[in-house]
Amino acid sequence: MSKLVDGKGVLIVDMDFKTFCNHYRDLKVNQKPIENLIEDTLPIISDLSFSNDHEVFYPEGIFTDEKLNLLFFTNSHINRVTILDDSLEVQTWAYNEVRSVKLIVPDRFYLRLEITLKDGQQISLDSEKDTNNTWSSKLKEKIKTIYELYMKS
Repeated sequence: MSKLVDGKGVLIVDMDFKTFCNHYRDLKVNQKPIENLIEDTLPIISDLSFSNDHEVFYPEGIFTDEKLNLLFFTNSHINRVTILDDSLEVQTWAYNEVRSVKLIVPDRFYLRLEITLKDGQQISLDSEKDTNNTWSSKLKEKIKTIYELYMKS
């Protein structure tokens, strides 16, 4: 499922939360299908304010079949939904809990973003490792947007 098409056969070129909600059925975490878990929990996630009111949606691990974290960046918070084998965890951090943000440019094709929180936790986004080759350029653009969003806060 590295290339997505809508019901009319048109290639989907971005992965926003709405697109994720319409195309999660073939995704896996730790090589296990997560369709039933997402089906059961999607209404709860969709009711949380950040799922509808965010600036950037970043699906960390999409199409890797290993892990999947859904990150929602609002104007004031980072919200991470971690999809585990049998449950979801939601964590939220205010931007004032961020100690530093570092943008790393290894080459012209990929970007990494390291967000270090005051409690020592780190959120690392990597356009090369967080998806497959088909989607890495899209995640690269999302990383640039997240960096700019934080710089404005």
